[in-house]
Amino acid sequence: MAAFFGVLSHHSIRAHSVAPIKPHGTRFSALGGACVVGAAIAAFASIALAQPASDSARAEPGASVSTPSVSAIEDPNVKVRAKSTALAFEFYSVPGNAFQPNDSSTTYATSNIGCRYATGGASLTFTTPLSLPAGSTVKYLKLKFYDASVGDSALYITEYGPVASVSFVVTYSQGTAGAGESLSNQVTHVVDPQNYSYALEWQPSLANIGQQICGALIAYYPPAPTAALCSLDADGNGAIDALSDGLLILRAMFGLTGTAVTNGAIGSGTPSRTTWAQLRDFFNTSCGANFAP
Repeated sequence: MAAFFGVLSHHSIRAHSVAPIKPHGTRFSALGGACVVGAAIAAFASIALAQPASDSARAEPGASVSTPSVSAIEDPNVKVRAKSTALAFEFYSVPGNAFQPNDSSTTYATSNIGCRYATGGASLTFTTPLSLPAGSTVKYLKLKFYDASVGDSALYITEYGPVASVSFVVTYSQGTAGAGESLSNQVTHVVDPQNYSYALEWQPSLANIGQQICGALIAYYPPAPTAALCSLDADGNGAIDALSDGLLILRAMFGLTGTAVTNGAIGSGTPSRTTWAQLRDFFNTSCGANFAP
């Protein structure tokens, strides 16, 4: 294996938060009332900016993706877990026959189950492009292989920049006799496709059917989705009105529920939220509130 590190010498590998107002009918009779409504709306809007982002499952073209729950102990070998509030891995999977030689003089063959191996050539590096969502965090790399030789083959992810390239995670076939899998050490590397390009690269130590790549698997965390903004159009009628939307928000923030929130405060037109249950669900889901039923 030490000799094989020499083959990779052209890369460096790195492990890489008022007072109540007296209403007059359903309208405010005092300028101070309007001021409190404005303050309440501003405070309510600030709640939305603090809401936590949730996990999102994404699928990449040309790759198979799954999202099992994971526990606090990260282990991509465990495929099924009990329900958990921890982050969830997504998996980017590449078959062995997707790898192509970097050097046109390199010859290769493919087994009947899609494993690829070199048969000749001076350079034995094979590559396939890697496309993960911007902001994804790579955690593990797994090599699926067939190895009946004395030497090892290596699978690594290379980040190509405008000046240099860096291989930040690597795993080896480990000379195991027959089919096997090998998992890298845990890394934390955030993908930045705006400034870098990425490739999966496989390098056998010899051109022989005894060293084959049958697949590669990347376990990563997807980027956190952008939090949705909280709309001040509480009743959902397409207009923002201090004497309807503002009153609904203010009543809810004062702890009122049911018809005590909605009476005389629903806007004109065709509002989509006219009951307390609809308003409460909107406030809690979209605005980060925690109003009781």
